Amino acid sequence: MNVEGKALNLRYNMGAYFADKPQRYVYDDGFSTHGRTDWSFEINDAGRPYYVITDYKKRVGFKGAEALGVIVLDVQNGEIKTYSIDEAPDWIDRIQPADFVRHQLNDWGKFKQGWMNSWLGADGVLKTTKGMSLVYGSDGKSYFYTGMQSVGSDDGTVGFVLINTRTKEMRLYEQAGATEVAARNSAEDEFQDFGYQATNPILYNIGGVPTYFMTLKASSGLVKASAFVSVEDYGLVGSGKTTEAALRNYNQTLRGRGNNIAIGDIENSQKITGDVLRVRQESIDQTVTYYFLVDSAPDRLFAVPADIAPMVRMTAAGDSVTLSFQEDGSAVVDVLAFENRALNPRVSEIQAEIDTRTEGTRGEP
Repeated sequence: MNVEGKALNLRYNMGAYFADKPQRYVYDDGFSTHGRTDWSFEINDAGRPYYVITDYKKRVGFKGAEALGVIVLDVQNGEIKTYSIDEAPDWIDRIQPADFVRHQLNDWGKFKQGWMNSWLGADGVLKTTKGMSLVYGSDGKSYFYTGMQSVGSDDGTVGFVLINTRTKEMRLYEQAGATEVAARNSAEDEFQDFGYQATNPILYNIGGVPTYFMTLKASSGLVKASAFVSVEDYGLVGSGKTTEAALRNYNQTLRGRGNNIAIGDIENSQKITGDVLRVRQESIDQTVTYYFLVDSAPDRLFAVPADIAPMVRMTAAGDSVTLSFQEDGSAVVDVLAFENRALNPRVSEIQAEIDTRTEGTRGEP
């Protein structure tokens, strides 16, 4: 393998001996008095490999570790450079160690209303939930994600935080819901006959609903299924053998609970009318989904679960249809409501009134 026109040679690596061992090499090169932790192997935009080490100092006696910047070791030629947090190159994703962040978050949650309160009343004392994930935001930056829960609470959270992995800037989102452990248990219950184990959840925004996503593995370690679990109500689960099937199942579950949970902003949903170019049917785990190409939006594939509108089963190429959906940039668009304008089944006045009141909440036209 070549990088920048030269053969790749990882001289300084964790399997090396004596002076070529990265820890010893950095220590002997003038950093013996520096706190060094969180060794991570990263590559720059040109594909050149480096070890990135957090340079830190203890601010409160032997405690209170605080990141100062990074030490960057070129694993090919041994060149070492140091950067402050503000000066670090953009390709370095992580400067703040996860254990530093967790410790400081727990201190903040414990003492945010004073030292006396933390021991006597414990009013409003918070702690982090188990597990911390590395996620990427829409801005392309990386963040640590963890939930915050009241001390003594097992399954519930009062919100979650996102911490910039470079600057340690924190954002607290006050969103009551389930912990990651409760979400994992809920997902595993969907496959209890198989004994699958869920991975640590990652937070996503699915149609305006905070949602945990996780994969489920068999005892062999192979990924066998995927699951989406609502943060607000971990009883709302969408699962399937593939991520696409799990997402469709989750959207159906949310639509089925439309009176209890908001699915994004209905006012921002889109509606198009056009003629069907092609239609195909897919059956997965007893769930039937119809896929449509429509002439008014030929660059998108629309997925319509059979249970949201009975007339979808009778739809054929050439029929005029109306589709309501929320655009999320996906190649396959999940339809919220479906109407076949070529078919006009008789509906009673009472049913028509109900359909008008519930349009956009349960998927029926």
